[in-house]
Amino acid sequence: MDIYQHTQNTIYDDFKVQTKVVGGLLKFGGLASLGNGVTQEINGLTQDEVYATTNAIDSVSSSSTADTQNGGLVGATVSGTTTTRANQMFTLAGQTRMPLTTAIFRSDRAGNSNADNFVGDIYFYENSAITNGVPDDLDKVHLKISSGKINQTQKACAHVPGDRYLCITHLYASLGASTNGKVGIKLFERNFGKVFQLKFEGSAGDDSPIEHPYGEHPLIVPPNSDVAMVGTGTAPGMVVVAGFDGFYAMIQ
Repeated sequence: MDIYQHTQNTIYDDFKVQTKVVGGLLKFGGLASLGNGVTQEINGLTQDEVYATTNAIDSVSSSSTADTQNGGLVGATVSGTTTTRANQMFTLAGQTRMPLTTAIFRSDRAGNSNADNFVGDIYFYENSAITNGVPDDLDKVHLKISSGKINQTQKACAHVPGDRYLCITHLYASLGASTNGKVGIKLFERNFGKVFQLKFEGSAGDDSPIEHPYGEHPLIVPPNSDVAMVGTGTAPGMVVVAGFDGFYAMIQ
């Protein structure tokens, strides 16, 4: 029996739901300067995300007037206690706030769809005051594409919409170049309306990265849930990279 059939059987045994495996998921993220004793989600931001409770994420802007490109955004909307995948395109107007076509509850991934690199930092946020394209209140920011020809978000966190299960088959973490010490790594899961619960814990050093395959028994995350990788620094200015991958089992 292959891993996909085994997972479908496990989901049925545990949740009494028929599923079909489709597609895959690759999530990766980084922190450019994690401080000594500081714990933070590995989400490409400078702080933990303050999660929205409604479809409040409705804005995008750049820190550079040169950015007028468009791109794609993957997220989810919410109605009651059920979330729905919402993919959309966005268009930049430099440092001017632009409304998203669909306001969303969760923002998972965004990227550049053009032949020209983004010049500035791109922010996805709840409509609020901005200065030169940057939100004044960072608690309103949910997703960021950093400048420097990256053109893609770096968020080792994900939301699982209400029509599927996420099956994580592998996670990893390491330190960036010229970073010494160790970083504590945790993976958390939060079901809708609940608190985050620990699902994995380990540490990565400059010569000892984490490579954790789940083998034939993936970590199964139920619908309408959040997943987040978190790092804790043990030295100033630690560069941390981490991520996880797996596949979706769609509810039939």
